Amino acid sequence: MKTFKSLDWVLQFILLLLPMCNWIVEIIIRWSEYLKKNDSTNLVIAILTIPFGVFIGWVDCVGVLLNREPWLS
Repeated sequence: MKTFKSLDWVLQFILLLLPMCNWIVEIIIRWSEYLKKNDSTNLVIAILTIPFGVFIGWVDCVGVLLNREPWLS
């Protein structure tokens, strides 16, 4: 299974552009980042992703479009 960062940037952008898919992708990305790094910053972002995941996903969508990687990762 590929990680999100290893996907082509166009596919990342499409996944983050669709609202419900965006929210699910953000929850998976943020909680996996927290489990890998296990620090408080990633925990706060992971918790905030549950109610505000679509907004955070759109911020990452702009980051993928401009920088070819999510801004909040």
